[in-house]
Amino acid sequence: NELLLREALRGRSREGVVLSVKFGLMRGPDGAIVGNDLRPAAVRNFLAYTFRRLGTDHVDVYRPGRVLPGDPPIEETAGAVADLVSAGYVRHLGPVSYTHLT
Repeated sequence: NELLLREALRGRSREGVVLSVKFGLMRGPDGAIVGNDLRPAAVRNFLAYTFRRLGTDHVDVYRPGRVLPGDPPIEETAGAVADLVSAGYVRHLGPVSYTHLT
């Protein structure tokens, strides 16, 4: 989807667009979901790849796609996003979705 957005945004003013991006979900080569990673280092890594795919230098809203049991404490993930906000790469931390396994 980010590659499609890159094409849609080509030639437009970036300041006229609000980009909201989810992060954390990991997929295998076949596209199957293989896990979730909300560690601070992973948060930064996901954003680096998002920038490459979108062709931008910041996003407006950055949020975990889901929080699963066993993920790091949300405070650690939010702290990593806060660091990205301070650095100017992210404008706002978005809402968190919790997934409960039954």
